[in-house]
Amino acid sequence: MSQIIKIPRLKDKAIIDCFKEIAENLSAHSPSANLSLLGSASINFDPQQPEQNQDIADLIKKNSELIFSLSFSAGGFSARLYRGGAAETKSPYTDDINLAPGNNCKLTESEKIELGYTIIKKLKAIEPGRTVGSKGSKEQEELASIHEATLKRLEELSEKLISDNHEYREKLDLLHEHKQNSLEEEFKEKDQTLKKEYQELKDLLQEKEQEFENRKQELDSKSNTHARRQIRKDIIGEIKKRQTEFKLTSGTNKLRTPIALAMLGLIAVFVVLSGFSIRDFYHALTLNNTSALWIPGIKQIVYSFGAVGSILFYIRWQNRWFEQHSLAEFHLKQLELDMERASWIVETSLEWNDAKGNSIPPELLDSLSRNLFTPQGEKVENLVHPADQLASAIMGTASMVKLKTGNTEVEIDPRKLRKVKTEIDTNNQP
Repeated sequence: MSQIIKIPRLKDKAIIDCFKEIAENLSAHSPSANLSLLGSASINFDPQQPEQNQDIADLIKKNSELIFSLSFSAGGFSARLYRGGAAETKSPYTDDINLAPGNNCKLTESEKIELGYTIIKKLKAIEPGRTVGSKGSKEQEELASIHEATLKRLEELSEKLISDNHEYREKLDLLHEHKQNSLEEEFKEKDQTLKKEYQELKDLLQEKEQEFENRKQELDSKSNTHARRQIRKDIIGEIKKRQTEFKLTSGTNKLRTPIALAMLGLIAVFVVLSGFSIRDFYHALTLNNTSALWIPGIKQIVYSFGAVGSILFYIRWQNRWFEQHSLAEFHLKQLELDMERASWIVETSLEWNDAKGNSIPPELLDSLSRNLFTPQGEKVENLVHPADQLASAIMGTASMVKLKTGNTEVEIDPRKLRKVKTEIDTNNQP
């Protein structure tokens, strides 16, 4: 028994896609299809893969209304599309689909239902007599039916969208509530874990602080022997380092250079002048004049004395520098010994205090620390130029020296000068 379904006129692509979906659902029944185009062209194609046929592919691309009729069969079930309807008078608005299950139809009831549902949904089937108001012409009824079917589909779509939206919202609410509960539980567990860890760390910190305070009190209660011995060790090490490589800085050594150059220049001047005086003295000898020999002779004596005196002064000046250097090394050695003695005295005093409960007697402490850090040994005498020594000798034998410079006369008493010198030396002693 055949059935006719009316559908609104659709594009060729929509019709081919509909039968492609039906063929995929009925692939087990070897579906086949044939269509006729305007101009009586007939094309056989595989409805499961219509794009593989070049003519069908071109027809899909054009997406027009060139299909005049289309036949589909699968498992003894056939469906045929008629453009404008199966009647001789064609409708410009609707098409007919004739469904004819054969006597040997192998489709199951569920497959038949799926086939009819696909045609109705995909091809938007309509009911021609379902209109509102007075009936007009057949074309008007068809248009009204199409309009009613469209409204019905829109209502169904709207209801479906609302229902899906409601279900989706409920699903989101349930998911949100589940996640919120899960996060709250996780937060509570994490909070409890952190509080527990915080309390453990706090207890551990308090324990460490208590240990630190106990250790601090223990260290404070002990003697500072270790720190004192370390300081003594550092000082002794620095002294030994100075003894191993004792030298002055380059700046201090450079300060001696101008004096050395000045002395060498002075010696050179006296030597040159002495040479000139020898020449003058020799010239005076050639004159056989005894009175002319006095002045060159005196010059020769003065210049020679100045040259020899300057050389001796330079030698003594260098020797005095070496003596000061050696005395500084001796003082460093004495300082090392004094540091050792002082450290021993301090240790002895502390042990005495710990053992006896009182301080060491002052008499014993004075005897142990006698001459401690007191500079001893010989001193470097002051350096005096031979000319100064000669002047001192002259002034030492004279009771009074008078010097007249222009209109001014200066009297010098050597005894008072020696007294002042003695007082100055006494004040300079440590």
